[in-house]
Amino acid sequence: MRFACLLALSLALPGLARAQDTTIIFANDDPVMNRAIETAISTLPVFLTHAGAGTGLSAAGYSVKVAVKVEHPEMEQEIIWVSPFTLTPDGQGRGKLANDPVAMPGMEIGDTLTFTRDQIKDWGFKGPDGHLYGHYTTRVLIPQLDAESAAYITDLLSKEPKPADWR
Repeated sequence: MRFACLLALSLALPGLARAQDTTIIFANDDPVMNRAIETAISTLPVFLTHAGAGTGLSAAGYSVKVAVKVEHPEMEQEIIWVSPFTLTPDGQGRGKLANDPVAMPGMEIGDTLTFTRDQIKDWGFKGPDGHLYGHYTTRVLIPQLDAESAAYITDLLSKEPKPADWR
């Protein structure tokens, strides 16, 4: 069993062309990716508080990465960025696809996706310092990229995924 993880920083940097989005397939039991997802999920409550997701539409620039079951010969789920989004107290979510999916026929960037809180596998936002916070799965993808792309994305990301002042 495998899943696709889309790099897609286009949600954080509107000028990036969708053609540059990179999709990397991971085994469901990949220990590094699973550790990144577990850490993102463990920090999700504080992110959601800062994103204002339970009070209506998420704050500008705040995104979640959602796992969606797909029918595809190479993967059973696609993990895709959604922004903006809402998440109700009972865990029901809704938002716009922030990039074009690979294995979701009939869906494209900007389409509405409904999901549940347990489908969220990562989160991210652009901080006041201009760096991208969260992006736990993105950080795992960097070694899979060519040197130029890896350096570019590394420069975009904050040193630590979670801001120091978040409790």
